[in-house]
Amino acid sequence: MAIHKHARSSLTSFVALVSILAIAACGSSSKSSSSTTSSSAGAKQGGTITIASGTAPLSADQGLDFTTQGNELYSVVNTPLLTFVRGVEGTGGSKIIPALATSLPTVSNGGKTYTFHLRSGLHYSNGQPIKASDVLVALERDLKIPWQSASFISAYIPGAMAYANGKAKTIS
Repeated sequence: MAIHKHARSSLTSFVALVSILAIAACGSSSKSSSSTTSSSAGAKQGGTITIASGTAPLSADQGLDFTTQGNELYSVVNTPLLTFVRGVEGTGGSKIIPALATSLPTVSNGGKTYTFHLRSGLHYSNGQPIKASDVLVALERDLKIPWQSASFISAYIPGAMAYANGKAKTIS
């Protein structure tokens, strides 16, 4: 029972980490397609999002803001590898589902390795394709910029502390 609880806690922590390091992905492939899904059939591109908040986020850069206000903003403008079911009350809203990933990660190496596969056709709002290597770049950036919670990343990723301290050229 304790192992199952620890695994669930670790996965939840990992999802939080992935959400913090989310890659902003807006739109789909630039190629047109006549197929739509029921969730996107009424969707349109563009528009305005208004977020009512008592306090403004510290930054529009997710790497520089780890506040509740910042997370409110990033949850509607960034797409993480994994996310939670939206619009569902109670425990149903705590279900972890893929977002940029095609499925939940494959966990191996005694829980130390999480393998994700990205959905095909992903690109940034400027049209550049999203690559798996972008996740590493985001992790490395978040370790190098001055923010209060970098230790949250370095505590869970082997090699992150050595990279953050300048003792390694990349995260292992």
